[in-house]
Amino acid sequence: RDEVGVSMDDLGRLNIPTLVIGTARDVMHPLAMAQTLAAAIPGAQLCEITPKATDRAAYVREFRAALAGFLEEIDA
Repeated sequence: RDEVGVSMDDLGRLNIPTLVIGTARDVMHPLAMAQTLAAAIPGAQLCEITPKATDRAAYVREFRAALAGFLEEIDA
């Protein structure tokens, strides 16, 4: 399993807009990790997208849409 390399306490002190993107079928970065990160970072948004292994085109489309929407939101 991969690690984020940042303590939960440090994550809890972040004060920046944060988007956490996760998928249900990611062996290296399980959805539970994304959920934990999003819960630990104040105000973080969690977005679950289609796993790449399920539908690569949907994964790319949803990832781009999630990121674009997040960037538009923080730019407003």
